Amino acid sequence: MAILIDRYLQLDDSNVAEVWRMKGFADFQNGNYSRSEEANIQALNINSNDINTKKYLALAILSQGKEVEGMKLLTEVAQKGDQDAIDKLEELKHAYHRRYLNY
Repeated sequence: MAILIDRYLQLDDSNVAEVWRMKGFADFQNGNYSRSEEANIQALNINSNDINTKKYLALAILSQGKEVEGMKLLTEVAQKGDQDAIDKLEELKHAYHRRYLNY
């Protein structure tokens, strides 16, 4: 799917932000977290208010081990009321407690 999206980006410039977001999601699903990060940044450069893109970017960043940057962005999304981001933050908080505080 990511290959098809790459080709679409070369051919059509309508709905470009949405296509970049789709590419970011497809790359994330395939474990290509750095490419997902890049695609989501491209989407945000076009539409900086897209909460889903910010969420996908945060998850791609977190998946690369960039915890501070990813948590900051995920918190921003959660503060806008995105339930997936709220749930993920809660999950990460519990994982942190288990890992570092032994409970």
